[in-house]
Amino acid sequence: MAELDTSLLQKQLLDIYQPESVSWWPLASGWWLLIAIALISGFFLGRYFYQKTALKRAALKELKHIELRFKRQQNLNQLTMSLNLLLRRILISSAANFNPGISGTAWLIYLDKTWGKPDFSQGIGKYLTTLPYQSAQHNQIENQADIASKLIQLIRAWTRKNTR
Repeated sequence: MAELDTSLLQKQLLDIYQPESVSWWPLASGWWLLIAIALISGFFLGRYFYQKTALKRAALKELKHIELRFKRQQNLNQLTMSLNLLLRRILISSAANFNPGISGTAWLIYLDKTWGKPDFSQGIGKYLTTLPYQSAQHNQIENQADIASKLIQLIRAWTRKNTR
């Protein structure tokens, strides 16, 4: 009888069915909230960094315009005046302790201090204080394009280092 009971019980047992796996779609409301927070945070972070680097972008764009103007006009005096003005505008916008009235050697030393090398007072940067005030007759420098190129490279590197 025990055998009969077990076989009868085995016939009454049904197969075990596994439930269907949970789909990843549609997302639960918590995931939608997390996605929304991530998108909003990404937008505000992107906007913050875009605004933070606005001075650098504007300064490099202005430097490009100055470089193109020099290539058209080939006026080294005008180039050095424009570069001086650009440097002063950058420093007025970014440096809290900048005195816009400094000039001459003090100006070059200040630029050296912000640059970390003596490229302004002892290198190619010394032309920033001498060339703007020379007359066109005295400004007969043979390698104007070379001087202009080196000055622009120095100012571009200085701008990248000293602006955010």
